Amino acid sequence: RSSPFTPVSPLKMSDSEKCVFLSNYKPFPFEFSDVSLSFELTPSLTIVHAEHRIRYTPPVVGGEASSAPLDLDGDGDMELVSIYIDGQVLKEGTDYSLGPAPHGGGRRLRVLNPPWAAASFSLGVVTRTFPDRETSCEGIYTSNGCILTQCEAEGFRRITYFPDRPDAMARRWTVRLAAEKESCPVLLSNGNKVAE
Repeated sequence: RSSPFTPVSPLKMSDSEKCVFLSNYKPFPFEFSDVSLSFELTPSLTIVHAEHRIRYTPPVVGGEASSAPLDLDGDGDMELVSIYIDGQVLKEGTDYSLGPAPHGGGRRLRVLNPPWAAASFSLGVVTRTFPDRETSCEGIYTSNGCILTQCEAEGFRRITYFPDRPDAMARRWTVRLAAEKESCPVLLSNGNKVAE
C-alpha cells in the first residue's frame, strides 16, 4: 500500500558542521564543583561574570598522572573580556590561547597551565554578549521584549566559555541577575531564590 507522505532525503551537513560522537570525547580531567554566574542584563549588551571552583582529576598514563590544559568551549558573537585564576589575570599567548574548536564550529579557549598541583582553584571568565543580535535562539537572545536564554544542546557556549560537554557538570550553581527595573520588571532564573 502506498504512503501519502513524500519521502524526505536525510539531512545534509555543511562542510563547517561536523557530528561529534561519544568516541570523540576523552575523559575530562577537571571537576567543576561550583559555578557562580552573574548577569548584567540589557537587550543590546549583557556582561556575564562566571566564577568556577575546579579540581584537577589527572588522567593516569603508564601509571603516572599527566598534566593537561583546560579546554573551554565558546561560540557566537560572544566576546572574551578577561580570564583569571585565583584572582590573577591571564595573558593571551602566555597563559591561554583562543582559536577555532577542533571539531568544527565555535571557538576553544585553552588555559595552558592551570594549577594542577592545587587541591582546587578558582577560574573566572568575563564575557560580553549581544542579545538583540543573537538570531540563533541559543545563548542569550531577545524575543518579544524579553531577554531569554537557551542553553541546550550547545547554547551555553554562547553565554560564557565552559566545557560544554555531557560529562562536565557542576554540582552547585548560583545565578545572579541584575537589570534596570523599567526595562526588565521581572527577573526569573531556575532554582531557589536566595536574595533580592
